[in-house]
Order: sequence, then C-alpha cells, then structure tokens
Amino acid sequence: LSGNVAQQENGDMALHLNSDSLLLNYDRWQINPANNITIGTGITAKDFILSQAGQQLSIQSLGTGADSPLEVKLTAFQLGTLTSFLQADSALVDGVANGTITFTNLTQQPLFTGGLTITDLAVQRDTIGNVNAQVSSNGSTYTTNTTITGRGNDIALTGSITPRENDMALDLDLAIKRFALNTMRGAMKD
Repeated sequence: LSGNVAQQENGDMALHLNSDSLLLNYDRWQINPANNITIGTGITAKDFILSQAGQQLSIQSLGTGADSPLEVKLTAFQLGTLTSFLQADSALVDGVANGTITFTNLTQQPLFTGGLTITDLAVQRDTIGNVNAQVSSNGSTYTTNTTITGRGNDIALTGSITPRENDMALDLDLAIKRFALNTMRGAMKD
C-alpha cells in the first residue's frame, strides 16, 4: 500500500492511494488512479473506487462543495476482506455486502441514511443468515428496520434509539418468529 498525504494551500489534507500497489488480504486490488479524499472544512471524495474480482467499495461525494453528501457503496463486497485485518487468517465476520449509505453534515453532527444487505452473514465462520438493514439518523435519533432470515432464523428489529447524556431512550420492537439456537455458536467462541 502506498500513496500520498499532503496538506493543501488552504490547510485541507488530501489523501491519494497509488493504483499500482494496493493489496488487501493478500489480494491485489484496483483503485481508480484519480482517487482523492480531502478532509478540511468538509470531507469530500472523488473517484475513490476499490475493486477486485467483482467486489467493489466506492466512496464518492454527491456534489463539489465541502458540505456535499458522501456516498459509500458496497457491491458484492466480501466483509472478511476488512475483518481479517483484526484477526489474521480468520474472518471474525464474513458475508457478501451490497448497499449504499449516504452521509451528510459530516463535520458537525453526522447524519446518515441507507440500506445494506448481507448475504450469508457469518460470525466466527458460523453462518447466521441473510441481513437486510434500512438505517437512518436525524439529529440525535437513529432508526432501523433490520431483518435476519434464513438458516432457521426469522428475526426483525424495528424502531429507534435516542442517546441522552449518560443514557439512551430505546423505542424498539424485536420480533422473533424463529431463532435457531446454534446461530450464536460462533459468537460465543473464545
């Protein structure tokens, strides 16, 4: 992995990854040669698109201003590619992720909205099922509509969480239609 971090004349920091030397989890990845992430009065990204064998992670500003929304998009992305950095040669969490999350107001009080599906989500190599999550935040409230289905599971979590000083207000509904007890076997390992 090589690249450049440079302070621009206006004080912003710019990050650029070189396209000829990017390895993730021992695999060579492609990155758009024009990639750039700038952090300053805002956070902007241009052409930050990582890809390898059909997997893709892209980070892109949805405008040209420093306060433009930032979109993170996963396409057929193997989660083990990132989680294997935490525990070498073993995937803490794995599965194939697809979805988009859009962030706004990043330098003040970040807000987000988006959807994510994870096919064959696995924890410690035990497959839990398929996850479909729709999430958002507005101010200090986080809302979710998340399901886990397959592998003997049919679980839904809907509602909101609102942090308050040293506490949290929870307004959540957990519907467990079916739950295979062996689902948590991987999460309970040492």
